Amino acid sequence: MQSLSNILVFILVRTIFFVFEMMPLRMASDVGGFLLKNIGPLLPISKVARDNLQKILPERAQEHGKIIRGMWENFGRTFAEYPHLKGIAAGKAGAKVEIIGLENFHTFRDMGKGGLVITAHLANWEFGTYTSKQEGVPLHVVYRPPNNKLVDRLLSSARAGGAVSSIAKGSDGAKEIIRCIKSKEFIAMLIDQKMNNGIELDFMGKAAMTAPAAAQLAIKYQIPMIFIWPERIKGIHFRWTAEPPFIPAPDTDPGVLMQQLNDKLGAWVRKHPAQWLWVHRRWKN
Repeated sequence: MQSLSNILVFILVRTIFFVFEMMPLRMASDVGGFLLKNIGPLLPISKVARDNLQKILPERAQEHGKIIRGMWENFGRTFAEYPHLKGIAAGKAGAKVEIIGLENFHTFRDMGKGGLVITAHLANWEFGTYTSKQEGVPLHVVYRPPNNKLVDRLLSSARAGGAVSSIAKGSDGAKEIIRCIKSKEFIAMLIDQKMNNGIELDFMGKAAMTAPAAAQLAIKYQIPMIFIWPERIKGIHFRWTAEPPFIPAPDTDPGVLMQQLNDKLGAWVRKHPAQWLWVHRRWKN
């Protein structure tokens, strides 16, 4: 049963969600970005972002404030864009999505094995389910649900038109993932969050506990993986980059493969630091 505080939070979030839903896409994105760009840096959780930046990008100390404001602006835009995900993917209301490596995505689709789409919390990571569906790759999305179940249902409903299903992490979710793999379906996994009982690998030069599931599944079941990197060019103009798909060799070490994924993600974050969520407690203390 939901606590009173969770219900009140849901009412607030749903009200804000409704307001953005009533706005045209460009206005919603601009307003959401403006609000969080100015409010977010004042929130206590921004200390996590500052600590992470000092740990990982100390040589860019003069840019930390700008990166944090940019991070909050991007997050504000992303939340405000939730009611408009389908429109973004369809290029409506002034939205634009460039796809780099579309032939790679089609190769992945046509391999006939299903597979894993690997991405992270970059730019707007949510509209990709709609873009993927348009290109013939309907996705089951693996995610970590928020503690507030009512908010979880709200966000899951927003992505429902693009995703086949949202699979919450956990034992039941693991069973559903294996069922999807055996049915040759497609699964999207975000690899940038900390997993306390994962494996310790390098991420951007520091030790970070990393979930090995993506590598383990691809190796065990011999299914293809493809890396997708979303990028916000400006406002509601996006770029979606698909790298060539591959199937790891059966004798691949999962830790080695996950390190390669970490390295790819780290390089992308360094290139676009304001488009990643630095508020994750990603590294070991």
